[in-house]
Amino acid sequence: MPKMPRRSREQVLNEFHYLYDCFEAALVSAAQIEDFFDASEYREFVLSRGDMLILVSEGKATATQICTGTKAALGDIKQGLKDLQRRRPPAYDLFQKTYRNLRDISFADDISLTIHVG
Repeated sequence: MPKMPRRSREQVLNEFHYLYDCFEAALVSAAQIEDFFDASEYREFVLSRGDMLILVSEGKATATQICTGTKAALGDIKQGLKDLQRRRPPAYDLFQKTYRNLRDISFADDISLTIHVG
């Protein structure tokens, strides 16, 4: 199988920004749901977009690392949504409706997109 060409730093950063937009929309959507999770508390464990970009510019992290970290945070939210859908379907529906209103796409479809923009 042929190797995929390595993506440029700019392409990885484009994907990071896209994923971080998804993350921010998910936090806004989650904030609408009582007892889902405290978005302000969650932010204590996840660096802001600006802080992540500073780490990259200072050479303390790579673009790939911050992209991977953002994907992991979205994966955590996705897992929480599976539980929410099972336990509290109306709250799950509210999350999905809010997210779609913000991004014009469902959460699952949005985070599954891959950017290959140069």
